[in-house]
Amino acid sequence: MVYEDLKELIKTCGIARYRIAQDTGVPESCLSRFVNGISALKIEHAERVANYLGYKIMLRRKRGRRRGGP
Repeated sequence: MVYEDLKELIKTCGIARYRIAQDTGVPESCLSRFVNGISALKIEHAERVANYLGYKIMLRRKRGRRRGGP
């Protein structure tokens, strides 16, 4: 899952959450709540943090599902 991977990256990257927040513009309180499992990050914030850490979030459609279908 994307969010679980991102949580682990934030925890193990060796960069303080404060620094990530300052450099990405994502509020430190949001990062803290996310890492502690209290709330999710907005997709825009998740993308900023992932990019900052050298990763890219890519969403894929599930197999067998089509747009507009049941």
